[in-house]
Amino acid sequence: MIETAGKSMLCAIFHFCTAAGPEIYKANFKADKSATFYLSDQAPKVYMHTSSDKIPDILRFILTKHFNIAADQFDWNRPLEDLDEQFKLLGNLVYLEQLLEEEFQKEIPLLENISTTYHTPKDILVILNGEA
Repeated sequence: MIETAGKSMLCAIFHFCTAAGPEIYKANFKADKSATFYLSDQAPKVYMHTSSDKIPDILRFILTKHFNIAADQFDWNRPLEDLDEQFKLLGNLVYLEQLLEEEFQKEIPLLENISTTYHTPKDILVILNGEA
């Protein structure tokens, strides 16, 4: 724990091995749940913790923007395949998983836990909130 200007901050160093060689990240975690990550000599990137009340809006936005689901047809309790027939193709679930992982900056295990035939956006919320 580091004390700066009267504010506590947790600092951590991460080492990752990549194809290009080892990379070192320095992360500063603040009380507001934001974190600043520094990679080598690059500019820092700030990631904010997403509050759980915003997660449904983000999920709905991703589903209606990136898939063939009209906003007025969206239903939290209808299976994904009913909302967009293209979810019968595994590639669409993979794409959704990638979009969510990019948005939330964490691993989202959709492929292991979701069957588009009967799982709904509400089921995805359970996974996103870490309740699965």
